[in-house]
This record gives sequence, C-alpha cells and structure tokens, in this order.
Amino acid sequence: MRFGVISHYNSVFGKTKIVLVCCFATGLSLFYFSAFKNLELAIALGLAAIALLFDTVRLNKALNHFLSNKHHFTTIHSALESTLKDALKNRQLYQLIKNELFVIFYAFFAKNFPEEHTDNVNSFSYAKSSNARDIFWVVAVAQIPTLPFIHFIVEKEVNFLAAWFVSTLTIWSVIYYLAQVHAVRLRSIQLTETNLSYKFGLAWDAEISFADITLARKLNYTDTPNPFDFFISPLGTSKNIVIEFNQPIKFKGRYFITKKRSKAVISLDNPEAFLSQLADRGVSIT
Repeated sequence: MRFGVISHYNSVFGKTKIVLVCCFATGLSLFYFSAFKNLELAIALGLAAIALLFDTVRLNKALNHFLSNKHHFTTIHSALESTLKDALKNRQLYQLIKNELFVIFYAFFAKNFPEEHTDNVNSFSYAKSSNARDIFWVVAVAQIPTLPFIHFIVEKEVNFLAAWFVSTLTIWSVIYYLAQVHAVRLRSIQLTETNLSYKFGLAWDAEISFADITLARKLNYTDTPNPFDFFISPLGTSKNIVIEFNQPIKFKGRYFITKKRSKAVISLDNPEAFLSQLADRGVSIT
C-alpha cells in the first residue's frame, strides 16, 4: 500500500517537475539571449544546462526522500523540514534558503496532497477565512498581464539587468501567493495541553503558552486594532478572534522578520469551537 502511494506521488510529481524545469529553462534561456552574444552565449547555455541537470537530480533525490519520510511525521511541513535539513546538511545554508525552498514546494508540489484534517479540538483550520485563493488571483491578474510591457520599458529606459530583476521579483511574488494557497490548507493552528501553536501559511508562526494569554474573545465591529499594539492576521483575511497577552509575544515571519505584540487578531474557520477549547484549557473567554 505504501509503495503504491509513493508510486502515485512520484508519477504526479514527475509531471510537475517536467513543467517546472521547462519553465525555468525557458526563462533562463531568454535571459541569456538578452545578456550574451555568440561564444559567450554558447558557454553560458552549456553551463546552465549542466547546472540544471544537476539540480534536477538533486530535486529527484529530495522528493523521493520526502515521500519516504512523510509517514514518520504528523504533518507534511515537519516532514519537509526534516528532508531539507538532511539534504542540505549545513544548518546555516538551510536557514538561508529554506524560505525559497518552502515556497517552491508548496507552490508546485503541495497541491497533490489533501487538506490537513482538523478536528476543532486540537487542530483548527483557517483556509477559508484566509481568502488565500482570492488574494492569489488578485495578485496574478494585476501583475502577469502587464509584466512583458513593464519588462520592455525598464530594459529600454534602464538596462536589461534591471528589467530581469523586476520581472523575477514580480513572478516570484505570484509564486509566493500560490504557495500560500496550499500552505494554509496544510498548516493548521494547533492546541496542546499547554500551548497555542499559531500558523498562517508560510507567512507567520508563534508558540504561545496558555499561561501568557489573559483573555480571548470574538472580534467586535467596534474594535479598531492597530498594527503597533496588535499582531494582525495578513491583509485580506476574515479576522474574527482577539487574543490578549500578559507580555509581548514573538511572531516569526519570513527572512528573520519578527513582531512582538501584546495582542493579536487572528482568523479561524470555526471561531466558536476555538474559543470553547481555549476555555477548556483554562483561558478566560469574554
């Protein structure tokens, strides 16, 4: 049975890898054609082809290791973390590029996994209230159609490097929001006997002790949370829970960004069940 599941994912992943490699190769070729001429172009394309082949082999090994490993972990994300640490070996290298690797995995490979099961007792979904899919389409529709025109203008007015820098950042932002669509499905908010493990896709994480929570309640229409006192669930989400702390809590974002806040406004698909479970764990509910 397990071999059949791995074979299924290998087949699905194989198609994704082909598309991903072809897209990357096309983009790289377009860059080289605009950057080099004649012999320089041939050398650059040759080196890129060798590097691409090497990366594809490494990608295959990493994905196979992940599929073998994921049955030993409670969540896909913890299995992915373990796989990347084993593959990269170096802790500093892992910390440096883990965000990009997570984005690539969730954007292109995580769609093949079913949504993480939540029981509204120890685990809670926020996928619907995150509105991640709607936000992705807004970003994609706003940026992709105009990208060739912007690239042409920047290349003409500045230089080709600036044009490719702008285009790369634009495409990466779209890929990131696509990754969020799947990350919010697969990374639920968890409650243990002592802690609230907060997550919002790939954007934010926090480990909060129940002892640090003074109260929790539903968000009222009269509430006006400000970003200086509150950690606020990202733009576009349906915010519905307010939590207050007895000391500033650290929320960890991407690229070593952190926020320390004494209050938080977060989003959940079932806020009533969440508040009920907090009350059962001794948190004051108002």
